[in-house]
Amino acid sequence: MNHEITRLEQIKTIDYFKHNPKISEMITVCSSEVSDQYNKGIYPVFVPNNITNNIMSGNTWIFNYNDGYPEFLEDNKQIEYFRYGDNKGLEPLVITRNFNDIKDEYIEISEEFRLFNRLYYEHKENKYYKIVDGNEYLIIDIKGDEVKIRLKEIKEFLKVKNMHLVLQFDIREHSLKTLEELKLSDSEDYQDDSLTYHLNYGDFGGFSTNNTFSRLLGKKLITPFQKSTSQKENKFIEYIIEIDDNGDEISFSSNPDELSNGFSSEKNTPDYLTPIFFKKEVLDKYYNQPSKYSINSSILYCGSLWSMYIDNNQDKIVCVWLGDLGCSLSYEEQLYWRSFNIYPTGSISKSYYEQQILANFTESEHPEHIFKNKYNQLAQISEEKLGWKLLLPLSNEDYHYFTSLRVPSTNEQKGFDELVLALTKILIDSLNEKEINIIIKSSEINDIKGSINRLEKVLEDKQIADDIGAINFLRNVQNLRSASSAHRKGKNYKRIVKLFEIDDKSLSNVFSDILNKSIEILNFYIHIVNQVNKT
Repeated sequence: MNHEITRLEQIKTIDYFKHNPKISEMITVCSSEVSDQYNKGIYPVFVPNNITNNIMSGNTWIFNYNDGYPEFLEDNKQIEYFRYGDNKGLEPLVITRNFNDIKDEYIEISEEFRLFNRLYYEHKENKYYKIVDGNEYLIIDIKGDEVKIRLKEIKEFLKVKNMHLVLQFDIREHSLKTLEELKLSDSEDYQDDSLTYHLNYGDFGGFSTNNTFSRLLGKKLITPFQKSTSQKENKFIEYIIEIDDNGDEISFSSNPDELSNGFSSEKNTPDYLTPIFFKKEVLDKYYNQPSKYSINSSILYCGSLWSMYIDNNQDKIVCVWLGDLGCSLSYEEQLYWRSFNIYPTGSISKSYYEQQILANFTESEHPEHIFKNKYNQLAQISEEKLGWKLLLPLSNEDYHYFTSLRVPSTNEQKGFDELVLALTKILIDSLNEKEINIIIKSSEINDIKGSINRLEKVLEDKQIADDIGAINFLRNVQNLRSASSAHRKGKNYKRIVKLFEIDDKSLSNVFSDILNKSIEILNFYIHIVNQVNKT
């Protein structure tokens, strides 16, 4: 009985509306739930600042689920248009699209609110995200008839709109018990600066299977951020620039305004072009999200949002100019890079020096960059010489295998297996069997299975010497993929381990060797194209 009384007194619901949520919280702004035990509705409305007090003076709703549509009045050939249905200045945050049971209804969020916050809609999840410096933040979550929105974006919008948000609520709890059994009779009225409600109890009078109800009718006020006259200052992280005589690190800010520029001696500070060193694992985050980031030789892109020059032409480290860290990265992104910051070791690569300091165009000598250049060169030559590509272009769903191909930064087996799989898809699975089959005599096609075997047959028929052992290498890589990535590791894997010297070398070095050999294979493919074209 005590639980039933507490439920009808709506203590938890009242506490919820009295609670002041954190700025980072997702708050329920719209909801509609109906069951035998309750009927709950929450609906938001934007209210101009100058009428907020009047709106909050009463408990009744001023805006309903079906309000907020454009309307007009026509009188004596004069048309008065109301964008949101009236002239009070009220505006909807959530619009319920109803089509009179002809089509399913659904929820829309104010277009102005979405565009102001530049939200991306993920239709599979029915969620809206905000992209800040390449990071995605959930702002709106729609599940059925419930809408949750992060409070921070609401308050920012209210600040510039000169409005408040009023959450109207009408919560009814039902009970099989009578009022006499529950001993509930007194109503309750409450009002403060941000909340007003009326709670009362009633009897269904035989019009329901339940006997008693309580109704909580009211409004919760969401206020805007205060307008600030101060300008937000950019924040900058300090990075290790040197080690002192005691072995302690010396750090300095990446704020470009505090750095010397090499042309003036006015500042007794480190130069903008001071190389800062990082573990190469710092790039794994970007390789693992190819839909958002791309990494080329000497540059990192986050879509078209930002980019930063990097020296990624070495095996174990990445170098970035101190000033570029401050210019290119947000504070949050700088924090991420700082976690991989290491003491200065070695120097920048020769190719990066020539590009950045001497302004000479120099191609990277690192295998992952050479491989990708050769791959693109093969595609161009194949199209020019043959009219078709020896390696079929990867689909959009598979293109990440190409963009993420690299010498691994660690010796993790998982990363190694994934890279072997990627290389196999690029070099072997993508061989254009359809066009290769045309070169082979039709009478022999059915007796030759697999793209590698058919490529071998083309070499024999065209008398192209395999001086580098390309066919054997391709088979070995395919076997490595089958033994490591595609199946459980067993006897086949142990046998292939010896072939690639996996027990004697780090996985990073093993894959580096494989990648260098793969560059030879691409050169061999280019040779094949030229030879086939001549014959």
